[in-house]
Amino acid sequence: MTRPNSPSLESLTAGAERVAEMTASTQWFASHDAALQLSELVIARQLCTATCAWQLRLILHELLRNAIEHGNLEVSSHQKHTSLDSLQHYYHQVEEALNSPLTQRHITLSLWYKNKTFIGQIQDDGLGFCEQHSQGLGLDLLKKITSSLTYLNNGSLAIFTLEDKHAQP
Repeated sequence: MTRPNSPSLESLTAGAERVAEMTASTQWFASHDAALQLSELVIARQLCTATCAWQLRLILHELLRNAIEHGNLEVSSHQKHTSLDSLQHYYHQVEEALNSPLTQRHITLSLWYKNKTFIGQIQDDGLGFCEQHSQGLGLDLLKKITSSLTYLNNGSLAIFTLEDKHAQP
């Protein structure tokens, strides 16, 4: 998903309006729907169309779930793809991890807006992941919805752009 010669975050956000920035514990993000709150904020501020706000919510939800479950809580996603029993086991592991000290790790979410495009960054305190060996419905969905998606720091930092393709010129 990292594209060669991807622009830096600094160049993407130059001249952009900061929409939101928050750093909180994994526990806070696990118990609050930050994706919904931000999508409602961008609609209230009339920054984008409803379709774009829905796409933004989906992107933020997927990236935050990945940061929570796979990043900070270190629960492997490999078990999710084999059977219903393994999926139940996976969610049991997530619940156990939510009662561990790992929930005190932090996630930082930043969102900017410029020229009908959102630029987002989500960083967790986890160990990261190997992009080439990762698969799943969430990653496939992110590839299709985002205008660009780059992972840095071994996957613990995700930077995305989302262009509002439904906005009036």
